[in-house]
Amino acid sequence: MVDDEKGAVRIVTGASPPMTGGGVSAGIGPAVGADAADDLAIAALALARRFNAGATLWCLAPAWPEQARHVAVEFVHPVIVGSRALPAVHVGGPALVDVLGGLVRPGDVLCAVSPAADATVTAAFRRAPAWGAVTIWIGAGPRPGSDVADHLLWSDPSTTATLAPHDGSLSLRYHMLWELTQVCFDHPGLLVDGPLMTNANDETTGFLYPFIESEERDPGPLLVDLAASARAKAVLSKQLAAATIEDTAGPVDAAARAMVERFEAGGVLYTFGNGGSSSDAASVAALFSRPPSGRPLPARCLTEDPAILTALGNDVGFDLIFARQLIAHARTGDMCIALSTSGGSRNLLVAADEARRRGVLVVAMAGYDGGMLARSPSVDHSLIVHSDSVHRIQESQAVLAMELWRSIQRILPSKTVND
Repeated sequence: MVDDEKGAVRIVTGASPPMTGGGVSAGIGPAVGADAADDLAIAALALARRFNAGATLWCLAPAWPEQARHVAVEFVHPVIVGSRALPAVHVGGPALVDVLGGLVRPGDVLCAVSPAADATVTAAFRRAPAWGAVTIWIGAGPRPGSDVADHLLWSDPSTTATLAPHDGSLSLRYHMLWELTQVCFDHPGLLVDGPLMTNANDETTGFLYPFIESEERDPGPLLVDLAASARAKAVLSKQLAAATIEDTAGPVDAAARAMVERFEAGGVLYTFGNGGSSSDAASVAALFSRPPSGRPLPARCLTEDPAILTALGNDVGFDLIFARQLIAHARTGDMCIALSTSGGSRNLLVAADEARRRGVLVVAMAGYDGGMLARSPSVDHSLIVHSDSVHRIQESQAVLAMELWRSIQRILPSKTVND
């Protein structure tokens, strides 16, 4: 193992063999190959070292801003109890490179989620060495040159850039980057240049990866083990996505047919969720309104205007931030998709009740056993991912949402012709 002057780490030991999916349907769900898993492990240790030295993670995704927001919330508000809250910020808008030039400090990290053709990301990464920043590029489709970023976390060749924001392949990579980075903090001997960052609850993440000993000092075996774990988790994600598609085939078809009727009658789709699910809701709205193929359909995400969210949260309460927007915008014949991992979010339940009162079709996407949301009498169609892992749920929900969209697109042309 060699630590270079940029804070990147290169494996010089052998890697463990890749794991296979055991008969999982091809093309369903994300995957991580041997090289990509090694890349994830290396990037995570480099990122943990930078965080330990006081770095901020600047997240950018000019073409897919919801992806950068999801990365930022993962690090600032970790979903695993006891994990460390780490400084991460989504940066977007015009003159992005100049804005970053005024924000980035020596030692910081830039993380982009975008296709290789994104000229803004390339320009920012070209300037990163002068800023003293390390760069991580998460993407899909054709790969950028190896000299553009310090760490390339790229999807397998079968994933196209147009589908990547919606098929879970990108979220799998930044979920794993977060998971592996958290684990690296359990190895103080590997986090050089300053004291170990402690967590307020004085807990560790060792239970996520029980094979790792906290006193280990040789990074070679650690990196190999983390890469093997990344491959195993990718297999679990792929298997869960395939099982979810099979289990929800009937409910997805029923929801798709009900939504087609409303779209054909002029209905609008509203999406919403909390935290990472809010960025996933934005991705779903983008899939419908700006599809990679097929017919664009009217869809809006109710989480994208911070002025409205903070006004409603401050003046009428957080439980009403989606319901009040439905009161303002939704009409009989419209639709909504509520996304949740737990199925227990109070503001989603209140929004579902308001939607039902207004004649709005309610589709719920939830994890675990569906929670109160799936059992609510106000929900017309429940699409459940049966898992207790927040990250794996979100990855399968992306696949599930794309299956719903594909079903709607398949039904729309025949219905139009028959009419």
